[in-house]
Amino acid sequence: MQTMLEAVRSTQASNVVLVGTMGWNGDLSQWLRNKPNDSIHQMAVAWHVYPWDSDESKPAWTGIGDQYKFAAEIQKDYPLIITETGFSRALASSLFNWSDASGASYLVWNWNPWGAKGLIKNADGDPTPYGEYIRSHFACVASAGGKCP
Repeated sequence: MQTMLEAVRSTQASNVVLVGTMGWNGDLSQWLRNKPNDSIHQMAVAWHVYPWDSDESKPAWTGIGDQYKFAAEIQKDYPLIITETGFSRALASSLFNWSDASGASYLVWNWNPWGAKGLIKNADGDPTPYGEYIRSHFACVASAGGKCP
């Protein structure tokens, strides 16, 4: 990661660079120990959060440690952006509520009509059940609705 970050900076780019971690960007346990150094301090952490096989309400890699705890430690010094999530409503509910309370940012994907594995079910943009949940969560957050679904 250090070499890649230096390559970006060598072009005089001053943009924020999202830096991932091991385990397809899902395992945050070693990120602080192995973080690169950004000479212009424009670095954020990318976290891909998919459900854990043993409990879909928890992030993958939970078996090696509490990923929320690792994320909270990282956020003391670096912005954290959840850049991918799985399509588990149980995970999304706990993850987004944790994010809203902790100040982490998140994105949802994908806008392709891939059936239940996406936000929309057709080219007209009709939401899947997961897409409906995401829309209701975002509407709640936007209205400062307190604890959101």
